Amino acid sequence: CLVEMNCRSHGWDGAWVPLAKLLTGGYAQPGVALDSHVDGAAFDKIPAVYPSPFKAAGQNVMLVSFFSGTVRTTPGYDKMKKLSSFVALQTGVEVGSKVELTVDLFTAVGVLVLANSDAKKMEADLAEVRKMEKDGLFTFDEEVDPVQVEPSPDTIVPSGRRRTESFESKESKENVASRWSVTTKGDERLDPLLAAVFAAGGVGGLLGGRR
Repeated sequence: CLVEMNCRSHGWDGAWVPLAKLLTGGYAQPGVALDSHVDGAAFDKIPAVYPSPFKAAGQNVMLVSFFSGTVRTTPGYDKMKKLSSFVALQTGVEVGSKVELTVDLFTAVGVLVLANSDAKKMEADLAEVRKMEKDGLFTFDEEVDPVQVEPSPDTIVPSGRRRTESFESKESKENVASRWSVTTKGDERLDPLLAAVFAAGGVGGLLGGRR
């Protein structure tokens, strides 16, 4: 089954770019693509293959909410930004947002980028994040239903029912993507030109998906 064959830059508003640069020692696909058109000298300095092993250990972490409700505070996010491996956090959840239980990609409550020159420290930070998820990333205006403390619904398929598919989420992919923002270490923002590239790619993908 052929799912996708066209070459394109990975999406997620470039949340993964800082991680890619740490892994390779300073370059990532979007910047290299731009250099190939506007800065030949810089492009010629890019090695033909990635470094092996990578310069750092890292991971993009899809964040899971085991609880639902109207967000009052985001203590989990605050703790993540203090981790030694923190690189970037992309999320659309803020105070006042309504959060559903995470059952698929589009109900994830963010993408956390972790990277560290010490693989053991990165793994320890990842384990801490997973613990934060189970303890609760947010406080809510409503009282948390004790039933929600049970295992994630994505790991349980009730008899006679099937897992929730992505397209069944209440919010469309367009709505989710449009309200997410990226915060990097030091609260830096993505380069404006790269942001424009990602935006153009996202619009093209959405238009293509409607054909």
